[in-house]
Amino acid sequence: MRKLLFLLFLLAAPSWAADVYWVSPTGAASWAAAESDTPLSGTACTDLATACSNVVAGDTVYLRAGDYTDPLYLDNKDGTSGSRIVFEGYESEQVTIKNSTNLDGTYLYGIGLAGSDYITIKKIDVEAQDITTSGTSQSRPFYGSGSDYSIFDDLHIDSNCNDIPQF
Repeated sequence: MRKLLFLLFLLAAPSWAADVYWVSPTGAASWAAAESDTPLSGTACTDLATACSNVVAGDTVYLRAGDYTDPLYLDNKDGTSGSRIVFEGYESEQVTIKNSTNLDGTYLYGIGLAGSDYITIKKIDVEAQDITTSGTSQSRPFYGSGSDYSIFDDLHIDSNCNDIPQF
């Protein structure tokens, strides 16, 4: 009887395994279809904007090689101390965010973290592009405020920018 109760407990218990999602510059899959413990590539992945919109605490998002024109925009997204949100370039593949999309109508950027906690970003390059807003040239590879406990590892921020974040 104890074995049966234990087995029923295991079957009813929630899974504690983190969800793994795949993103590519040509990603066309839905968020749910991009979940896989084995690597996905090309259109079988989702796009970066979809990943940023849907990611939750405990998710790991692997970016496949290529140039991304959408920013890694994680404003008001939170992981927890034991269940971080992770965005990582896959293995040794070259991942570059070109930040050519202007989401907030003010300036272009590559990574946006405002009000976001327990975020990890690894193995991603960001190339800022100067634009002119109200007669002023601006380049913003990164912005963030009100964010705590974030980890940035193996990032390359374009050194030609006027506004370089301090890590």
